[in-house]
Amino acid sequence: MLGIRGREKKTEEPHELRPKTTLQPDQYAGFRYEKRLALFNVVRDFASIYALKGEADSGKFFRDTVARHFLFEADVSTYIHKMYERGIQADHTNLDLSRPNLTEQERQALNEQRVEDLKWFFAQSDNMIKVFSKDLSIKSLR
Repeated sequence: MLGIRGREKKTEEPHELRPKTTLQPDQYAGFRYEKRLALFNVVRDFASIYALKGEADSGKFFRDTVARHFLFEADVSTYIHKMYERGIQADHTNLDLSRPNLTEQERQALNEQRVEDLKWFFAQSDNMIKVFSKDLSIKSLR
């Protein structure tokens, strides 16, 4: 078929003639599992980096875990959000520690808070097994 200016006009196939690209139930389950596992790895890496180095990129963590709302039920999604909030809290503690002219009491309180933050992130290696186990069939990270 010729279109305006004498060029051949492409015609689209009618909708019902196009090949369907739907996932079969077992393909969908595998796809979903892979996405969930990838998100679990982001969460695990964030907690590990924070526990070992005392800092991590909370903004990147938030962006990398947005899919939690679509992949997991509310309990896992809430857990991931709690980890993000704890990361932000730890970021603020680190920033406060870098302020000049802290009193000895302020510095001690901030250091104690930092230790609590690091302990919390370290404890997540066991806690995340409980949280993610029903969706990923994880038994241990060790």
